[in-house]
Amino acid sequence: MRITYFELINEVKAEYIKLRREGVSRKESAQMLQERYHNELTFGAEDDAVLFWIGLADAQFSLKELSLEVADKGREALAQLVSCVPEISQMDIKKRNEHYACAPMLERKNVPSPERFRCQWKNGDVFAYRMRGSDAEKFGVANEYIILRKVDELEQGDGRLLPVVTIMHWPDTILPRTEDELTQIPLLKLSSGRMLSDKSTYEYRLEIMLTNHKQIKQLNMQYLGNFPNIPTPEDEFYCRVPGKVLMVLPKEFDSQLSYYCSLKTYFGTRD
Repeated sequence: MRITYFELINEVKAEYIKLRREGVSRKESAQMLQERYHNELTFGAEDDAVLFWIGLADAQFSLKELSLEVADKGREALAQLVSCVPEISQMDIKKRNEHYACAPMLERKNVPSPERFRCQWKNGDVFAYRMRGSDAEKFGVANEYIILRKVDELEQGDGRLLPVVTIMHWPDTILPRTEDELTQIPLLKLSSGRMLSDKSTYEYRLEIMLTNHKQIKQLNMQYLGNFPNIPTPEDEFYCRVPGKVLMVLPKEFDSQLSYYCSLKTYFGTRD
């Protein structure tokens, strides 16, 4: 069992880092969290308090500013956790004991916020992605293209601005270059009936979960131009809420897009 399975540890760590990035000092951040988690520290001394101190120690170490006081609390909490939950990963225990032994560390003068990815694509921008790999072979679409067209963008809670695209399967080696050519093949239907939507409607949009610009380069997509006036299908269902839209990770492009190509038979779509 991994220590990170305990959500309270992750929660405390995230809140501490957020406070430090907002300019709150190390000491004040620790005090503020102890006040916020007063009940856990007071009434949950045998369980939640243990997780709190591990979370705080992990947070300070991740910023390379672990104080001796918090390190000692973290070591005590770690020993208690192991005695109560013996199936905890020994590697996790060993790693944390090594981390906590690095205290005391100096407080960092500032903790900068990481730069968040902000999509620069315009609505209507069209890209061609060539599918490769075992999944593309499995579904019979290896070396064929997916045409992606940006139709929207959604801002995430962490500040990222992500593109929302529609996709179509383009089996021809000659890629489309005009609006008329792009409308010759229907968009891929990705899902139907989610979130209690009418089963006669379909989801056509996919949110690309990018975290940096390097991922775009690694996808090696070919830009085909900007075509902003292509209408979306009348039978579309679209819930424009972050977390509700269908998503794809860059590393899963080949597997997920190949799978969506296979749904043409299921949904009765023809090229």
